[in-house]
Amino acid sequence: MRYYLLLVCCLASSIHCHYHINDQNVHRGNEKDTKLKLQKVVQITENPRPTQLLKYIQNTKKDTPETYANRLRYQSHERSLVPNISLSLTAGNYYMKFKNVPMNPLMIRRAPIATIGEPWPLPQKYEVNENIVFRITEPLNIKIRNNTCDVLESAVKRFEENVFRFALEEYYTNLVHIEGSGFESLDKKYQHSKYTKAVNLTTFHIYVNSACSKYPKLQSDESYSLLIKNFGIVLMSDEVWGALRGLETLSQVIFSWKDQYFVRDTLIRDFPRFKHRGVLVDSARHFMTKDVIYNVLDGMFQNKMNVLHWHLVDDQSFPYQSKVFPDLSGNRYYLLGLPGKVFPYLKDLSGKVGIYLCWDYQSKVFPDLSGKGAQHPLLTYNHEDIADIVEYARLRGVRVIPEFDTPGHVYSWGFGYPDILTQCYTNSRKVQGYYGPLNPARNSTFAFLKKLFTEVMDVFPEKVLHLGGDEVPLECWVTNPEVSALLNRLNRITTPSYGDVMKPVWEWYTNRFINILKDIRQSRNEAGQYILWEEASKNNLNIAKDAIIQIWLGGGKEILKALDQGYRVLFSSCWYLDHSKYGIHWTDYYLCDPTHHNINLKRREDKILGGEVCLWSEYITSESLMSVMWPRASAAAERLWSSSTVISIQSAGRRLQEHRCRMLRRGLQVGHINGPDYCLLPKHRNDFKSKNIKKRSAEKMEEMNLGYRTSLVFKEINNLEPFLIGLVFSISGALFILLLACLKFKSRVFVICWTFK
Repeated sequence: MRYYLLLVCCLASSIHCHYHINDQNVHRGNEKDTKLKLQKVVQITENPRPTQLLKYIQNTKKDTPETYANRLRYQSHERSLVPNISLSLTAGNYYMKFKNVPMNPLMIRRAPIATIGEPWPLPQKYEVNENIVFRITEPLNIKIRNNTCDVLESAVKRFEENVFRFALEEYYTNLVHIEGSGFESLDKKYQHSKYTKAVNLTTFHIYVNSACSKYPKLQSDESYSLLIKNFGIVLMSDEVWGALRGLETLSQVIFSWKDQYFVRDTLIRDFPRFKHRGVLVDSARHFMTKDVIYNVLDGMFQNKMNVLHWHLVDDQSFPYQSKVFPDLSGNRYYLLGLPGKVFPYLKDLSGKVGIYLCWDYQSKVFPDLSGKGAQHPLLTYNHEDIADIVEYARLRGVRVIPEFDTPGHVYSWGFGYPDILTQCYTNSRKVQGYYGPLNPARNSTFAFLKKLFTEVMDVFPEKVLHLGGDEVPLECWVTNPEVSALLNRLNRITTPSYGDVMKPVWEWYTNRFINILKDIRQSRNEAGQYILWEEASKNNLNIAKDAIIQIWLGGGKEILKALDQGYRVLFSSCWYLDHSKYGIHWTDYYLCDPTHHNINLKRREDKILGGEVCLWSEYITSESLMSVMWPRASAAAERLWSSSTVISIQSAGRRLQEHRCRMLRRGLQVGHINGPDYCLLPKHRNDFKSKNIKKRSAEKMEEMNLGYRTSLVFKEINNLEPFLIGLVFSISGALFILLLACLKFKSRVFVICWTFK
């Protein structure tokens, strides 16, 4: 049996504290062994050191079974709560069940009663004494004891807002009015002495053992320890990213009743089961606004997910604004930079006399690829948009991995650059506009990729890139003479059959592309990693073994194959949220496991980096994304974070019911999860976002309503004093008259231009 030695602090130096900690690795029927025999009595000063707070909390192995304490707690709670009426999952739906009625003819559908003050996902080590409740007072005295940074400080502010503005109230049920139902009146419950005489907790200590890193990465340590005792609240982590996870857990275990805030006596030692816990957002099929992406990131933070897989471009559109190919963006001339009519005939004014005041402005609205590849010139992400999203994610401990899918799914690239695509043939004849994958037979294609991805690496600080590689239409390559000639140069024999014959070209393209990316990284003294979809492994492409394979078609067999080939793996097959169906189906996501409960996979779980929830947007819009994604993605979030043995649907369903209401209460427009229910929203429902987020939202809405992006100079003019504005308009009027005179006399023109980079 393991023993855990826990040194704790008392805020008053004259107080001594005794703690008995249950051993977590216990089994049913072994309660006598759960008491910690070794106790420590420690006198703590007003400014405790970390060694005084937690001298030793032993790290838990990943294979720790679900604790007996948690199982006992949930089961006893349910039995005592609803002795005559129960709400249980049967045949894919929650129904009311009545005691001693084996065949229920009523079939009343109703969501389970939500828990209160329970975390999602469930921590690895989680001990709660429900008989001891503390009151949290506002303002809570939060003390960051050692290392701090903007990531931690912004997280603390969000924590305070989530607790003192959006903390959940216990779920009221009208079943309390049914005689003999067993449901207790909440007013009566909170008159109990454990609430009325609860000790006030006024201090919250945060310890981060190491200096903050600017960006999270795959190897980041997200573990933390959380203690809630009568001396106060203590959160400890090795890195700031663990502190973020602990702050979110603490915000979830605090609950409210009639403007009072409570929390139970709790000990948590937590860490993620998998390092990579991602969400895929597809902004190519339907454009996703920045505000929606912000909301996705908020949802990820509340579910302890840490990777935004951003599928930026695809066949349908190319909304990423690149600055490295200015030919499509062209020049835009604004008289004194004021928004006004563009003069397309200025390019023909050579040979005419006059003076023009103009700007050579490389438009960010019509850059090279997005200028023709975006669904609309306004529906794009410029570098500033991406920087905002990356920063928003960073402050929540989320990595942003962009995906530029190649060599297939690139039709929109050809709207601006058709020469880099493969011309497909039918019966040895060209078909105009019939383009397939990137053309691997042209060196210009790889020069294009090098230039584009050099820029992508500048814009995205994440060292991992997703290169796609799925659903490559090899049959187009077969019909193209250039690609067939490349196949011959690769010493292969061409055949008229489709598919497999072009695998050598596919393999050659992938390796050349990855080598280009590695050269770019090497020139920067950086180490990069690359993710490819499952097809690379499934088709036995011989590529570098440091690649990561994302499984989306198969299951355990395909994972084993990729591992046997030497790759590390991500899993997504069972978490395609766009494959929706009627009724309750989060249970399918919840029970799906990357190891598929296969003993061979469990032994190699260290090579399974984690998984991703995928929401492809062919039939999902910016308006519907949040309600489709959450809280269904929460089921996968717990699977990727919590112990593999946490599989109780009944207990998870009640916690998930609470979590849905918690996300709604914090301003996320999430969807249903368990059937007929309600969620009580805060009184100040219309003020969910911080001032900065609301300001960005207003600016974005103004841009969309006006129908154009305000020019840089116009923004500067808005900041000028009124007399300067009058002067500018006077000068512009005089120059406009001069312009008309020049056009009338058709004389030579002298053009003065200012270039804005």
